[in-house]
Amino acid sequence: MCILMKLSDFESKLIDALIKDDPEEETIRNQLVNARVEKREYTGVGLYTDIIVSENNKKISKSNRYIQETPKAHLVHPKLKDGAGALLWFNEGYVSTLECYTYEGDWPENESLFAIST
Repeated sequence: MCILMKLSDFESKLIDALIKDDPEEETIRNQLVNARVEKREYTGVGLYTDIIVSENNKKISKSNRYIQETPKAHLVHPKLKDGAGALLWFNEGYVSTLECYTYEGDWPENESLFAIST
């Protein structure tokens, strides 16, 4: 049995910043209304959050986006000299994964200290 989790406050704020002003922001926001986390994996230098959205939602116009079209952010944290990055991935027209990674060093425990810039 798989127990689905909710997005954390950090993940929600980050995704909100990532999709702000996206050409398909409304479609993406609608997909995320009842989104659930299938899996959250801390790698030591980052985080992968696999997100499940209802396929009853409208898809974005492309089933997958190239990396240059993928929403990105830079993250600043007092424990990371060079900061971190984040990407929001899509699969078959739906939000699928939030990827976060440090440029150097270990992923900090206190995610509430991140400042997000896009």
